[in-house]
Amino acid sequence: MGLLVSNWERVTVKSIYLFGPILMSLFATTVFSTELDSLTNRDPQLIDSYSVLNLELNNRMALAVKEANESKKKSCRFKTLRKKLKKSLKAGIKDFYLFSPIEHFANKSELVDRQVTKKKESIYRHINFFQSVPINVYPLGGTIKVSDHFIAGDKFSHFFNVGFTYYKRHYKKKRKLERIVNFGHFTEVTIYGKGSSGVYSYSDQVANFNGMRFWGRVEGVGIDPITGNPNVELKYFDCVDNKWEQIRKFDWLDYVDSAWDEGVNCNAYRTKKFEKDVILAMEELSSERGREITCPNTSTDQEYERERLKLVDKYGDFAYRLLNLPGLDY
Repeated sequence: MGLLVSNWERVTVKSIYLFGPILMSLFATTVFSTELDSLTNRDPQLIDSYSVLNLELNNRMALAVKEANESKKKSCRFKTLRKKLKKSLKAGIKDFYLFSPIEHFANKSELVDRQVTKKKESIYRHINFFQSVPINVYPLGGTIKVSDHFIAGDKFSHFFNVGFTYYKRHYKKKRKLERIVNFGHFTEVTIYGKGSSGVYSYSDQVANFNGMRFWGRVEGVGIDPITGNPNVELKYFDCVDNKWEQIRKFDWLDYVDSAWDEGVNCNAYRTKKFEKDVILAMEELSSERGREITCPNTSTDQEYERERLKLVDKYGDFAYRLLNLPGLDY
């Protein structure tokens, strides 16, 4: 399936490749997220943050309900509830994304255990300034554990912020899902990935896609593309006696799976040289650590094959944009 882009977008891609790394160095601390190494350190002792993150989300959703009900505007007005939820969960202005408050919580809260790998000890140890400004200017991001999945805090900004854009385009403007995931691909080729840091994250695409599912359930509109069920049956809120109530608890495992993990859903890189430098670092680190460091990082081929088939079945027609799994036939 080809990428649906306009002539303007083709020009933009070329411009981003030329000037993206410089722009990234100026704006990365507020607009973009740093890269991370999900391969070198996968500490089985890392404390699972699943329950902490679930509690944080449900508390923020309850606060949004409270504020919406206290609003002087018409009772049970969905736009009021959505506005309060956006304040609690999402950040940024139209087409310009900042860190989600949940990313900030995941990266800074003392309640969330995280592991950070230094660049010189990471798979990016050979990536120089001219290959990637952000990787050389900013520290690598931290890895947290959600159930059995090692993920990065930036996935929460993709989930809530970019996922909201997906939701508007698909559920509100009625654009086809293929067009939506192609839009996500375009952003990862340009401002979020290859055109800036030099790293294309398929896991970011998965977080975007699942964020769209979340916002669809918030409003209870359309069909969930994974379950096939109407979102009205999966909605989180309902109007009871002219007041909003949360009728269903949020659960991260409705959305997070191994495709969020860059150690399973492998990254792609801007150039062959970039990729070769990452592979060289993996080989060196494998020798230094006394264990194989590679992508995908699974204990056995059988385990990987089971996971691969499960993800391909789950994401179906959109696997070609969301998954980068060896053995995957597009």
